[in-house]
Amino acid sequence: MAQGLRRAVLAAVMALAALLFTSGAHVSHAIIEGIEMPFEMEMPRIFRAAALSPSVLTSAQQINTRRMLQAFADAMPELRDAWTEPSFCDWSGVSCDRSSVHLSPSTLTVGGTLPDVPADVDGSQVMLDTIMLFNFGTAVRGTLPDSWSRLTHLSSLNLASTSVSGTLPASWAALTRLSFLSLFRTSVAGSLPPQWAGMTSLVTLTAYSTQLSGTLPPEWSAMPAMSSLLLHSCLLSGRLPASWADMPRLERLVLLGNSFCECVPQSWRASRTLRVSIEPRHTAANCATALSCLPTT
Repeated sequence: MAQGLRRAVLAAVMALAALLFTSGAHVSHAIIEGIEMPFEMEMPRIFRAAALSPSVLTSAQQINTRRMLQAFADAMPELRDAWTEPSFCDWSGVSCDRSSVHLSPSTLTVGGTLPDVPADVDGSQVMLDTIMLFNFGTAVRGTLPDSWSRLTHLSSLNLASTSVSGTLPASWAALTRLSFLSLFRTSVAGSLPPQWAGMTSLVTLTAYSTQLSGTLPPEWSAMPAMSSLLLHSCLLSGRLPASWADMPRLERLVLLGNSFCECVPQSWRASRTLRVSIEPRHTAANCATALSCLPTT
């Protein structure tokens, strides 16, 4: 019964998300907006009771998952103090279903750094599906661990509104199951890695109000699942890549508050599904001359 209820709630959430993201899909041309900052999109919280159904993790999966969770506890003392039960599925902020584990300590006061994957942990046997460590402000900090590229079962990661910093690891391209990534209002910086074109399941990336800089990588046009890219209020610059219109599922692209040059590409305007938020000057008749790009060396 609990599993059926969970499926019903999940179906309702996904239906709502689909409605939000496809509201501008059936138009003859792309919608180009530039009036105001768009709404904030955050992954809906799905509250799960611990151990919704009996875990059927293998011995190796249980051992490696426990070691990874213990790494979080070692880096965040509040978790260590709260996690005293023998089964990690009974730990506060941890829940399990039959084949995956979810970390969402929203009811705890958590502080510390993001842990590396321990050297003795087989990431392919860590069954963490969800890591939700958002809205902890300055309490959660540290750089994005390169070693998280080994957490190959991860599908949802939310670190928004924390003091997480550093650059986006190119190695995270190995996270081919990751579908949701939220980093907005953090201190992450550096460029958008071209290698992330290999994130074949990524549907939503929210990285606005960060220190991300550089250009939009043309390689991302190969992303087959990307639907919503929220990159406003960053330090991005350069030309808008015409090839991004080739993303087959891209519907929402928010680029306000950056320093792009020249015009919205004709390929974007011709799209029947794409909704773009960018300053009106990028669609003005003189955008090519008034916003000309500086020559590169």
